[in-house]
Amino acid sequence: MISNYPYLFNVDMEELDKEKRLLDVLEKINYPTPSTVKRSGDVRMWCYIETRTCGKCVSISLHPSLTAGEAVLLVAKEANLQEFQNMLIHEVVLGETLERPVHFSEKLLDLTLRWGSWQDADRHNNYLLLKENKLYADAVPCAIPPLSIFSEIQFSENKPKSKFSKLLFSVSNASITCYKEDKSGQSSEISAWPVEDLIWYIGCEKKRNPPHPLNLTFIDKDEPLRTKEAPLFGRVLSFSSRELFTKWLAALLVAEYGTNIVQNNLVILD
Repeated sequence: MISNYPYLFNVDMEELDKEKRLLDVLEKINYPTPSTVKRSGDVRMWCYIETRTCGKCVSISLHPSLTAGEAVLLVAKEANLQEFQNMLIHEVVLGETLERPVHFSEKLLDLTLRWGSWQDADRHNNYLLLKENKLYADAVPCAIPPLSIFSEIQFSENKPKSKFSKLLFSVSNASITCYKEDKSGQSSEISAWPVEDLIWYIGCEKKRNPPHPLNLTFIDKDEPLRTKEAPLFGRVLSFSSRELFTKWLAALLVAEYGTNIVQNNLVILD
């Protein structure tokens, strides 16, 4: 009966496959033992509060439907936090060189499973963090649709030996578009990436040596990372000023979420 329980009790094979992938992910990112995965497909993971080194953390059950917004309430209740209205779950990856506030509608289990396809060095110390969302503090008030931006930015591809060079970029029609200017001053599109197909992080891996301290790294959700043809982690935009960086954050938020950027009226229910 134990060996054949999926067939005897009509267990969803898709859920079994997800459970197996969860076990693999837990082993690969050095999370607790496989006993943390339940037969229901849930997995318990630590969520740190404010910083990873402050000693505050809460174990939460990442069931398949749990969103980042719901996780904020779970962690706040478990840790008895009184002020959490401006806090968000953050995904911290690549040895803490990249992070992103996770939108309240995003499912945390899907986020975690994505790490499983990364190389060992890239996922080794990834974690979830609940903290105040200071990264968007200036951008959100500017994120009012319709919003587009066109500017010259230092850009580095994910190809071998790729260096930063100045190119024209825009965020418009829910896409990031790259242009090249010819000798006559005319601009022509050379690449475009729909924002809905991307995951974008604040920061970049150290070895990229960006020209400016404010950077965005974006990866394609369905594109393999660190292939022979593209061994670097994502494509990087490097911004010469905080004002430009903030405008780009606002434009990307509008492109991806429209008017549904911030979750309001967070209340812990008993």
